[in-house]
Parts: sequence; C-alpha cells; structure tokens
Amino acid sequence: MSQSGCRYYILYIDDYSRLSWLFFLHSKTSAEICKVFREFKTMTELKFSTRIARFQCDNGKGEYDKEEFRSILKEFGISFEPAPPYTQHKNGVAERMIQTHNAKARAMMLDSQLPQSLWAEAINTANYLHARSPTSANKGITPYEKLYGSKPTISHLRRFGCKAYRMLPAAQRHGQFASPAETVYMLGYVHDSTSIWRLWNTERQRVIQASNVRFDELAITAKPVQSTISDPFKIAKLDTDGSREVDASGSQQVDANVTRHCDANGSRQVATDGSRQVDANATRHCDADGSRQVDADGSRQVDANATRHRDANGSRQVNADTETSRQADADSP
Repeated sequence: MSQSGCRYYILYIDDYSRLSWLFFLHSKTSAEICKVFREFKTMTELKFSTRIARFQCDNGKGEYDKEEFRSILKEFGISFEPAPPYTQHKNGVAERMIQTHNAKARAMMLDSQLPQSLWAEAINTANYLHARSPTSANKGITPYEKLYGSKPTISHLRRFGCKAYRMLPAAQRHGQFASPAETVYMLGYVHDSTSIWRLWNTERQRVIQASNVRFDELAITAKPVQSTISDPFKIAKLDTDGSREVDASGSQQVDANVTRHCDANGSRQVATDGSRQVDANATRHCDADGSRQVDADGSRQVDANATRHRDANGSRQVNADTETSRQADADSP
C-alpha cells in the first residue's frame, strides 16, 4: 500500500507517441475505474484539443467489461476494442509498458532502500523518465518529443533516493544558529516543472514538494550490504596477522611462513617447519617423524630406518635392523 493508501495503478498509453499517463487506484471497482477514465479523458481533450477515438484493452472481466464503463464509451463515440480471450499479446503495448515500469521502479527501490510504502513514487518517477527516454518504437525519439515536437529538458533529473537538503524559510528555523536546511530524500518530479521536486521527509514521514533544494547524489539512503556469497574463484589473501593464507570462502588455510629449501647435499627438500621432507631426485617423502618413506602416489611404503648390506660372501642382502625378517639373493633378479 502506498502512502496515500493506493494498491494499484492504471496506465493510459498514446499509441502514436507511446507517451503514458499514470493514475493510482485504491481498488478495481467499476466506479473508481470510470471516475479515473473521465479525468483522463477531460485532461487530454483540453490539453491537445482533440478527442479519443479508440480504446484498446485486454479482455479482463474486472475493469472494463462493465456496463457502466461501456456506457461512457458509447456516450462519447469511442470505439471499444478488447483483445480476444487468452491473447494478451494482442494488447502487447500495454502489457510490456507495465512490465518496464515495474522493472525500473523495482531497481530504484532496491538502490535507494526507501520504505516499501513509497512504491507509488518509484512508479511515478519511472513513468516520468520513460517519457524522456528514447524508444525503438519511435525510431530513437523520446515519446515526449514525438508528441510535443520539442526535446525534453533533462538537466533537472536527479538520482532517485539520493540525499538532499531543503533550505528552510527564516520563519521555520529554530533560532539564529540553527541549521538553515533539513535533510530530505529525492522521490520524483512535479508535472512538467524542471525546478520543483517531490521529496521524502523522514522526520515528518510525509512527501513534500520544494524548489529550493540542493542534492548530494553520491549519498544514498541504502547502507552497504555485505554479500554472503563466497568468491567462486577462491582468491587467496593473508589474514590480519599476515601469517596464514585464507581463500575467499574461508574453507582452506595454509601457513604463509612455510618455505622449502634443499639440504646441504642438494638431494632433499625440507620445509622450514620440519613437517615434511621430499627427495628432490625422486617422488618420495618422509612422514613427520622421519621414520617412513612414502611414494607420492601412496602405493608403496618402506621403513626409512632399514638399510641393506651384503653378507660376508656377498651373495645375500640382509636388513640391518633384523636378522631374519627379509633376505634376498643378490644374484637373483
């Protein structure tokens, strides 16, 4: 629900220029639909000195398929052209326009983090910006220019939801040394004026209109949001003490101080913390206690303390740490 209690909105689109007019509704009753249409009809006919000839809509059974509304069309000679049932694409201009307005308003609300009750202000601003944005339906011309014959002024456009400062009249200031301005937030524009804006006053919780305003478009009501999604690339970084490397997801940690070097004879690589030793010329490494040698693929293990020598006649190799555990004929393959 909006600040004024509205729940819905209705768009009337000029098929020639694609300019749209926006009206907010408290309900979808036939009485309110007819009231809004009469207001729209009177406004356009007085402003453009012409009359509405055709009225296209979907085949909905709620808003326009009522005798009261059809009687208005008959009274003023307006042709009623509803789309056939289950063929919304026949009313594609209106359907697409509503989708575009909703997408723009949703983006502005998410960026500004303003209260959800201000959704109507976002929709109204989206409609205002649409009239001043080039469209492919007009071959790159804005709806405003095609209908009015002149380019629209856009120098007054400001970021939706940005912080602004409304200069207070002297009568509204609280003392000589009080602040000469109050903090407000930008919501939108007033009709075709380029010097009046709609603003949100957080203290009074109401929408106001003002012209003597200064904007800070770098300041927004939204607070920075920290993403809960881990880095899919797991980029490594140092933690606060600089001693460990932690990937972005926090799932892996390695000691940043562990470096490797070769021992004196150049045949082994030893970690500075002594936890692992690797033979530089082979694919074997020792366990932490140095007692076993393991192949890199883990398929074979031998006792690192066990050495072999030939017996007196040179025909057999015997383990030095046992007398009978394993013997092999030196002449056998």
